[in-house]
Amino acid sequence: MKFLVLINLLVPARARADIGIAARYPDDKNIGSDPAVILADDFESYTDPTQLKPKWSLISSTGMRIANEPGNSYAGAKSLEMTLQTSTTEQLKEARINLPIEQDVLYFRAYTKFDPGFSILGSSHNGLSIRAHYPDSSGVAAPPN
Repeated sequence: MKFLVLINLLVPARARADIGIAARYPDDKNIGSDPAVILADDFESYTDPTQLKPKWSLISSTGMRIANEPGNSYAGAKSLEMTLQTSTTEQLKEARINLPIEQDVLYFRAYTKFDPGFSILGSSHNGLSIRAHYPDSSGVAAPPN
């Protein structure tokens, strides 16, 4: 069985889905009602990032806001915006979800947008990721179930 994780972030233009679950939900409207979807969030119900809990497991305490200006969302009126200041050191802004049940296969559909002036030299983690048995701070990965 295949699952979908949907995170609606920032997007510059419409992204039409021609196949898969998203093809049945134009502009992703009501996609969270599909039985194969284990997470969907369009950020419409929030006014502040602190409200993402308890749905989201971890939210960065700074540099995040719920954006509601025209052009800063996909199909709705709001999105989650993360701001990274110009810096010579690594920065981390995150919204994390720890799934309660381990999945063999995950797909996710997300929309992201970077400022036209965004430029990073060297190491930078920006974007989305799916992790399984990721090592903890001691470098030890969790054993598989």
